[in-house]
Amino acid sequence: MSRPCQWSEVVSAQVTIALAETFLDLGDFAAARFRREEARGHLAGLLTEGVLREQLGRVSAGLSRQGGQVRVPSAMALTNAEMRVLQLLPTHLSLGEIGEKLHTSRNTVKTHVAAVYRKLQCTTRTEAVAQGRDLHLLRS
Repeated sequence: MSRPCQWSEVVSAQVTIALAETFLDLGDFAAARFRREEARGHLAGLLTEGVLREQLGRVSAGLSRQGGQVRVPSAMALTNAEMRVLQLLPTHLSLGEIGEKLHTSRNTVKTHVAAVYRKLQCTTRTEAVAQGRDLHLLRS
């Protein structure tokens, strides 16, 4: 009999793999890759993987056929916290001021900004704002 936490990990892995497959079908390769990595983490915590490893393998194969290139940055990969930070990037607030506004530390904001840059394939605040507008995550 498996440990009690095993069932939640199995369900989490199943849902995450299903999301990865859905994003792959939609052509949102960044979100599919993000969910694939999340699913790998869930599988690592399981005593037995059953058919889940095979399903995840199909996702990886589908992503491999895309040539390893992310065609379009994925807004779906942004967390709620990252979205809140992104909404404040067009302002001239410093990271510390954004942290105060969101009731969190400057370091937490800095971590979220780095994640936003990575997920939207940007290197500057200006690029992130432009990409956010292009993806209709921010008002023009």
